[in-house]
Amino acid sequence: MSEIDATTIATLVKGGATALSVALGSKPAALFIEKISGAIGWYMEPRKIQRNARAEAAASIIKAQAVHEIKEIDERAATRIIYEESRHQQNMESIVLKTIHNIKDDAVPESISDDWLTNFFEKCRRISNEEMHNIWAQVLAGEVNKPGSFSARTINFLSTISPAEAKYIRLIKACTWGTDTKEIYLMVFNEMLMNSETVGMDYAAFLHLAEIGVIYIDEDGLLIAHKELSINQGRKNILITLGMNENITVGNAKLTGIGYELCSISDFEINAKYQESLIVQLRAAGYGIEER
Repeated sequence: MSEIDATTIATLVKGGATALSVALGSKPAALFIEKISGAIGWYMEPRKIQRNARAEAAASIIKAQAVHEIKEIDERAATRIIYEESRHQQNMESIVLKTIHNIKDDAVPESISDDWLTNFFEKCRRISNEEMHNIWAQVLAGEVNKPGSFSARTINFLSTISPAEAKYIRLIKACTWGTDTKEIYLMVFNEMLMNSETVGMDYAAFLHLAEIGVIYIDEDGLLIAHKELSINQGRKNILITLGMNENITVGNAKLTGIGYELCSISDFEINAKYQESLIVQLRAAGYGIEER
């Protein structure tokens, strides 16, 4: 699909689903634009356009007649509102344009909850950082591709985090391992393993993620197995056996619901240094390790 700007889309919306589908090269993408166009101002019915035009004309006349009576503070307030709404519009359109390219052919945008969309655009319109726009776009595309993937709680949380915190969340994904029960954990969560050299951020950053609700830490250990434990990360599979220990207790942190949803939007990048450091620590702790 070639690049397309917001003005072009706004024009195509008035031509209907067929025009959108041809221009975007994707029926789901066209349905997505139709679904959200009202929320971000890309669609107005003819009657609404006429009403708005009449209202604007009337307002212009009134303003011309009474301009000398308008207080300076009112003018400043009006200027501020116009500026803020323009910035909000630019933010929403930027996110939507980034979303279009990630919509799958089997997406079902018509199934997205209207309440979810209202909350999403209410939160994202205030975000101006370009890097954060990419994350918001991945979330929106994820919801379009599979409605129900992201909770309102996660959307609300996303609106509060900084670009630095978003980076930490992407880095922490490379530290997670799955188990046979499909749960996602951080293995051997400690200062020796979780450091800038190994995973790209210091231990304090991991603790900060726990403070804001991305991960949950239990120093006593969350993963306990009597004989063996199979964990996986990407194509890397490890079987942990007792070795010299009576029980296997190797996991003391896991992703929260919010953490799991946000980690799901990032492309998975294997951190080989972290993997090797983990294996070294497990062997040093007396566990048997079989790499598969």
